[in-house]
Amino acid sequence: MKTKRFKVWDEKFKHMVSWEKVKYTPLLIDAFDGKDAVALQYSGIDDKNQKEICEGDIVKYRLHEGEGIIEFYAGIFFCTWDDQTDDELGYMLTDDLQVIGNIYEK
Repeated sequence: MKTKRFKVWDEKFKHMVSWEKVKYTPLLIDAFDGKDAVALQYSGIDDKNQKEICEGDIVKYRLHEGEGIIEFYAGIFFCTWDDQTDDELGYMLTDDLQVIGNIYEK
């Protein structure tokens, strides 16, 4: 079974905690009370710049106008676009996909 990876948005201090810090500091997650942190799962897919695509990331896609937000529901990663349409992330061409930010760090 593949190990799940996450990054964590620290609401209290307004910064993202990388997977490396989460992975090597298991008690870090326990330090949050559930209101001050949001765990964002890695999709297993990287963008055209080899940046990991996670829940909450904002992306641009050459084949679609506007920006999309990566979401995870029903066991599948989707990209929800400004026009309210969805695309399954696994079917998108990663050479045309770029992470430009996330919903927490605007």
